[in-house]
Amino acid sequence: MYLLDDTDDERARSLSAQLESIGDSVVIAGGPALFSVHVHTDDIAAALEAGASNGRPHRFAVTRFADQPGLGAEPCPGDAPRAGDDDVRLAAVVSGAGLADRVRQRGGTPVEAGDSALLEEVVGAPPVVVVCDSPETRRAAERAATGREGVTVGCDDPVTLLAALDLLERDRRAKPLDQQLDDLEGEIAVLSYPDPFDLAVARAELTDALAGAELVSVVAGAALRSEELRAVVDLVGAVAEYAEVTVLESGAAQPALAVGCE
Repeated sequence: MYLLDDTDDERARSLSAQLESIGDSVVIAGGPALFSVHVHTDDIAAALEAGASNGRPHRFAVTRFADQPGLGAEPCPGDAPRAGDDDVRLAAVVSGAGLADRVRQRGGTPVEAGDSALLEEVVGAPPVVVVCDSPETRRAAERAATGREGVTVGCDDPVTLLAALDLLERDRRAKPLDQQLDDLEGEIAVLSYPDPFDLAVARAELTDALAGAELVSVVAGAALRSEELRAVVDLVGAVAEYAEVTVLESGAAQPALAVGCE
C-alpha cells in the first residue's frame, strides 16, 4: 500500500491497469491529486515503479504474507508461539473465508461459525482470547467460555475484530486483555449495512462519519458488488484523504458492508 500524489485521474487509471497486470485486489481511491493505492502482488519493485511512473508514491506499507505466522496451515490451539508465561493464544470465530485468512496471517486459529467442536477445543486450552465477527458468534463464544478461567471473549463485528487482531499480534499479555478489548470497542465508530445494500443510504451516513478519520477499515461481505465497493473506497479517499485505509473482502453473508472509523 502507498499514497500517490502529484498525479491525476488519468494517471490513476493508468496505474490501476499496470497493477492489475502484475497482481490482484487492486484498489485505488481518492483524488483528484492524492490517491490511496492497494495491491496484492509478488513483484514489490514493479508495484513501486508503476507508482513512480504515475506520480509521487510515499508512505509505503508492505506486508509479505509468506512471512506471517500460521499462513498456509490452520494452527491448532497449542501451536501458537509462547514467549512467556503471560502469553495467551489467539482465536477468532468468523463467518467468512476472508476473515479466516486474516486470522491465520496473524498467527491465530480461525473457528468457522457453527463449528462448536473446534470452539470447545479452543476454549479448553487457556489462556486464550477469542474475538468474534458478529453478535451471534460472540454469544456462541461466551456460552462455550462459561465457567472457564483464562478465556477472554471480545468483539461482535468484523471491523473491530480486524483491529483486535492487530492489537493482539503486538501484545497478548493476559492481564490487560479484557480492558484492551473494551477500550478498542469504544474507540471505533462502526457503521454496518445488511444485504440488500443501499449505496445511497451508506454514502450519506459515511460522509459524516469519515470526516476527520485517521484510520478507516472497509469490510465487504459476499453480497457487495465490486462497483459498490469501489464507490465506497472512492468516498473514503475523498472524505478522509489522509487516512490509513484497510480493505478486506470477508466472504461473509452478512453484513454486506461494515466500515470502521478511528
